Amino acid sequence: LADDAEVNAVATDPAGNTSDPVTAIVDGLPPAAGDNSVTIDSGNDAFLNADEAGNVTLTGQIEDGASIASLVISDGDEGSVSVDPATVTIADDGSFSYSGADLSALADGELTATLTVEDAAGNAAPFTDTATLDTAAPDAPTVDPTDGDDITGTAEVGSTVTVSDADGNAIGEPVLVGDDGTWSVTPDIPLGDGDSVNAVATDPAGNASDPVTAIVDGLPPAAGDNSVTIDSGDDAFLNADEAGNVTLTGQIEDGASIESLVISDNSGNSAIITLDQITLNADGSFVTEAIDLSALADGELTATLTVEDAAGNSAEFTDSATLDTVAPDA
Repeated sequence: LADDAEVNAVATDPAGNTSDPVTAIVDGLPPAAGDNSVTIDSGNDAFLNADEAGNVTLTGQIEDGASIASLVISDGDEGSVSVDPATVTIADDGSFSYSGADLSALADGELTATLTVEDAAGNAAPFTDTATLDTAAPDAPTVDPTDGDDITGTAEVGSTVTVSDADGNAIGEPVLVGDDGTWSVTPDIPLGDGDSVNAVATDPAGNASDPVTAIVDGLPPAAGDNSVTIDSGDDAFLNADEAGNVTLTGQIEDGASIESLVISDNSGNSAIITLDQITLNADGSFVTEAIDLSALADGELTATLTVEDAAGNSAEFTDSATLDTVAPDA
């Protein structure tokens, strides 16, 4: 019969007595979404992380007079977990709850909870909810060398990096990693040389990475590892013939870079050596050749090398020679 069709029934006993008639209306419609639902309790983030996956709660509602025919949670890899309807607690108002579902064996990705409801007339319909299972912790973040003013690094895009000191005290506020994979935290008070910086990345599902530790380098480059020399032969002089073709050599410490190299006289003149004029070797030694200093004033010349280490600390290193381009009288 069609939905809403009227059915009349009369009972007659063996003696021929007939009962009063009774009328029923055919219910041919399946349970409706407005009265039936299921929800995977994933908190406020729609994710289930590694800690949550083993103890998941499902809640929902079924319409008056209906029953739960099945409740199944499935992944996108043909895995599934079935809940015995007999173990689901249904309240008088039709709301239900099931706690302790272990979904940790399902594959990461979208999970679908499918609730099949059967009404009193035998009509059945499925109702679904989804959540994302993410049990994989992000890789540990990287922390760039730092002088303690700013803490920077890289981490999984979309994760949140939390920075703390050796005692677990927070440094700055947790920061969201941008689309370029970088992050930056500025301490309220700059950190000191030798301080420890710990960083942990937490993905949107709540999985936390292993921590990574960096040590603040607040000291400038040291003289023993950095130097510059004006090649003036054995006499510490540059004569008229030498002044147009001067070689400078030197050394910078591991991980550092040359910020600038300038040769100046005592009259305010200077020759700036560009970085493309400097050959820097893998061991930190460098050389720059054919530098023309003939336009500088006679007298003491000072070569000033500015070195910046990996943490951003910089320092100057100098060498001197005497420029003398005036020939003696005959």
